Amino acid sequence: MPSPEGQLTIRLTPNAAHIDSSRPLHACRLFEGRSIADTLKLMPLLFNICGQAQSLAAIRAIESAQHTAASSAVELQREQLKNLETLREHLWRLLLDAPHLSKTAPQTSLLARLNRLINRIKHHLDPKQTLLTEVARQTPVQHNNDLANELKQLHESIANELFHCNLDAWISADLNQLQEWFSHGQAPASHLLHHLQQRQWHSLGALQPNVLPTLPNQTLNTLLSNEAADTFIAAPLWQQQASETGPAARQQQHPLMHAAAAQWGKGVSWRLLARLLEIAQLSLSLQQPPQQHDSSSNGLSQLEAARGRLCHHVTLNKNRIRRYRILAPTEWNFHPHGVAAHALSSLQHTTQAETELQARLLIHTIDPCVGFELQWGKH
Repeated sequence: MPSPEGQLTIRLTPNAAHIDSSRPLHACRLFEGRSIADTLKLMPLLFNICGQAQSLAAIRAIESAQHTAASSAVELQREQLKNLETLREHLWRLLLDAPHLSKTAPQTSLLARLNRLINRIKHHLDPKQTLLTEVARQTPVQHNNDLANELKQLHESIANELFHCNLDAWISADLNQLQEWFSHGQAPASHLLHHLQQRQWHSLGALQPNVLPTLPNQTLNTLLSNEAADTFIAAPLWQQQASETGPAARQQQHPLMHAAAAQWGKGVSWRLLARLLEIAQLSLSLQQPPQQHDSSSNGLSQLEAARGRLCHHVTLNKNRIRRYRILAPTEWNFHPHGVAAHALSSLQHTTQAETELQARLLIHTIDPCVGFELQWGKH
């Protein structure tokens, strides 16, 4: 039975990859005609994946359409909720999905412990679930010592149980130190890099991606509000190019990413490294998150979700939604001529079993927000 969230159908042929999407890109239209309050309550129910990021993008878009804003203290707490969700999504991929690709046992017990900690922290941050439903809120949620203690516990668990090392030192390592860290595959976070090293697949799918730049609000506002908006959302191009968004785009300037790109190319291990860097950075920053750098104006909000740039555009009629559009990261990364299609097109097609594993590794590190089906064809 088809998933209500849709899926990607990826057909591999020699020297080409064809991507079709059945994602319900117009699902957000069910908000049209509803009140702002109902829309904000429904948002995380409609989007099971990255529901916190979707809710944050929604409330910021609505606030910008109303020319109001939450206080900076509230925005910091909202950002913490989004960062916790990004951390959880990365951990899920690393501990549950990646082991199937590296032929190791899924780290279900560790994932469960970390997930329980994240859920408790989320409850302390937003016990009444009002941070993402109260428009233009000015008063932050007051916390007790339990929040600080559990944030510290989450950090220590990720450092000691997932990375087996000090995270500040890991982030500051050079490429030789990184290779020494994963060469034995002892830390759960290192298993997939170790597998890629053993198979000599660090450079798998390497290419020079077109990284999605900062998008001017005024231009994006026009693209999401004009008559061709739905066509743009289904297959977005920026300056006539399909662009990449997500952890690799965010981390591309890190010294370790530069060193990895020089030695491995910008392929599967380079993107996996970006995810590991984000896990370590988020673990370190959750206790004192930096001011958010996302943007909003005139009914538009842009923010960085786990898989990349998420954009919401809303038009209001008093306290009701007149028009709603969402542009998600998957439409950038799995564009028919985007980074996933180009990386998959570079596969050599030795045996079907090996090609399928390589394809799944590439898809895993680029990371769609829905399931996918691999198909095979001659042309």
